[in-house]
Amino acid sequence: MSLAAVQSSRSLQKTQIQPFIGIDYCQLETACQINGLQNKHNLHTTDEAHDLFMNAYPNIFLKPKMKLPRIPFKEKKIVISKGMSDVTEEDSHDIRIHLEKLQRRRKVVDLAFVYRNQISCLLKILKKIPAERTQTEQQDVYKVLKVFPDIAAQISNREMKQVSKIVILESWEKRHTIFGNNGFYVILKGSVRPVTLPYKKLLGEPYLAGTHSPLVSSCNKVLTVGCCFGTLEKIPNCELNSKRLAVIAEEDCELLKISNRDYARIKAEIAARDPVQNQELILHCPFYQQWPRLSINKLATLIEMRKLPAGYVLVKEGEVSPFAGYIKSGQSNILRDIGAFVKRPLGKLGIRVKHVIICKLTENESFGEVSILLNQPSTCTIVTETEVELGVILPSALQSLDSVTQALILQTAQPIFAELTQEEINKKYLSQEKQKEWEHFKHKVIWEALHYNGIRPGSGKWVRPWGRRKLQRGGNVSQSSTL
Repeated sequence: MSLAAVQSSRSLQKTQIQPFIGIDYCQLETACQINGLQNKHNLHTTDEAHDLFMNAYPNIFLKPKMKLPRIPFKEKKIVISKGMSDVTEEDSHDIRIHLEKLQRRRKVVDLAFVYRNQISCLLKILKKIPAERTQTEQQDVYKVLKVFPDIAAQISNREMKQVSKIVILESWEKRHTIFGNNGFYVILKGSVRPVTLPYKKLLGEPYLAGTHSPLVSSCNKVLTVGCCFGTLEKIPNCELNSKRLAVIAEEDCELLKISNRDYARIKAEIAARDPVQNQELILHCPFYQQWPRLSINKLATLIEMRKLPAGYVLVKEGEVSPFAGYIKSGQSNILRDIGAFVKRPLGKLGIRVKHVIICKLTENESFGEVSILLNQPSTCTIVTETEVELGVILPSALQSLDSVTQALILQTAQPIFAELTQEEINKKYLSQEKQKEWEHFKHKVIWEALHYNGIRPGSGKWVRPWGRRKLQRGGNVSQSSTL
């Protein structure tokens, strides 16, 4: 056997061993058109043609592509309890997994639906001028403003209540330029494209003049419904028609606007109103009515307003007061502890500590100043009876006052019922216990009388008991027998 035949047989064996998925007919046609192969015009194949055909022969067969090594992707698995194996969300046949996915999608859809409803209601309200809006509509605007995170992060609740009364609605046509340096805008309908970066500035963030670089034409930044732009404070050395914080309307838009001038005015009014309210709160207290204005201003700057619920312990007996308080609204009880004899099981007597209501603290009254300045424990306990709003001065702030103001407080303010004797406290306790006994006895007698006549409170009609019906039936029978 010749060398060429041996090579051809080996190549044929290799092609038969290697797997293939098809035949490339283009390569086959090219191999058959090699010059020198045997045909009707050429009786014998030349050696050169044979070698070329055998080299091109393996390329006729289509081979599978080689898969390169890769990092295996870890699919998310959900562990199902009660001993079941780990399964993926896609391959699992557990209905619970698919129900959870469906619920998550429904929540997203529901939130979007609620968001659209809130914005549609807001648009109806803002179409009215601020003077024509009712108090309920202003409250609705306040609730929707709290939904936008950029507004809630900048404005406090107290300021937002005032801002909700002055927000306005602006409508812009397509391709108009909106300047954001004169207010803070929220997109309620349509979309806009920023002209410069940055397109918004939040309170407390610095604004550098070199950062407002123009956007390139390839930028696809588009602000849609719910997005914000502009600023709540004026930018220094910035004209009204400046391109800073400006946007272009991509379509007809409706925007909620908070003017930075109106916001600055509201902020100044709230800041000026606080000291005035604190001064009036101190002046209404009987101990401070003759004070000079300078000393009252010093105390007014230290006051912090708080709201405390009913049942809150303001001061504990035997401890230094935690703060000096000036009550603006609400009512509190002043209590004293007393040891009283009470009956115990098996007829034994024992001593139990009870609270006696000495008096009540109402509006325009104060407490705790003397206890803090003299570092003396309080002689009574103060507990709020209703919700109380009061001004508070902390001990550190009260002790940091000058000696003249401290001496003035000690001269005018007085300890709360420090002059009460034990005999007076006992008399108050006896009178309170008698009042409790009388209330209990009165309630018992009234209840028994109503229950005897068959009255059920809250039923709205008379209901006779079974015993009375039996008596009536017996009486009728006796009358008929006598007849």
